[in-house]
Amino acid sequence: MPKRYQDFHVQTLAVEWREGSGENLRAARKPSTGEELVSSRLAKSGDLDKAYRAAEAAQQEWAERAPSERSAVLLRAVSIFD
Repeated sequence: MPKRYQDFHVQTLAVEWREGSGENLRAARKPSTGEELVSSRLAKSGDLDKAYRAAEAAQQEWAERAPSERSAVLLRAVSIFD
């Protein structure tokens, strides 16, 4: 059985899994009980700007890949979630 994912407190920011740099926290709660399941530090605008610039740079490389290669990547992502 695969290992359960534990890092719900991090987010992908500029090709890196990390916490946001903001001071505010956001809790995810179990709807039926209100129990806090995880708390995440929110991103600040600087985090988002950095992520946007990284995505913009990566898009050019992605666009240069052959359609068959892009398709293989997307099909692999789908297989992970199935």
